[in-house]
Amino acid sequence: MNEPRNDLERELTQALRRKEPSAGFVARVVANLPLERPSRWSFWMRQPAFRWAASIAVLVAIVAGSIAYRHHQQELARGRAARQQLILALRITGTKLQLAQQRVAQIGADHNLASQQTEKTQ
Repeated sequence: MNEPRNDLERELTQALRRKEPSAGFVARVVANLPLERPSRWSFWMRQPAFRWAASIAVLVAIVAGSIAYRHHQQELARGRAARQQLILALRITGTKLQLAQQRVAQIGADHNLASQQTEKTQ
């Protein structure tokens, strides 16, 4: 009963035993190696459809970037115009407040003058 198992083990041991390679093995392996390893992208780069798709993607990116830049410039221009309008409105408001303060001061002065005159006449 142990003999078939021993035979199997012996055959496996002989089959899996390390053996020295034959003469010229390394030279044959090196000779069969490709000179240049192709990259993963080289296959795709040679495909016309990929080239067209890449060109279209670049074109879309340029157009989208241009549109976004133009929109940004328009927003800046609107912001500058709104700033100028706000500055003008604040100047007008400041001028109107000064006039109102002067008018209130004038009315106060006239009122004080009138009350002094009425005190003198009494």
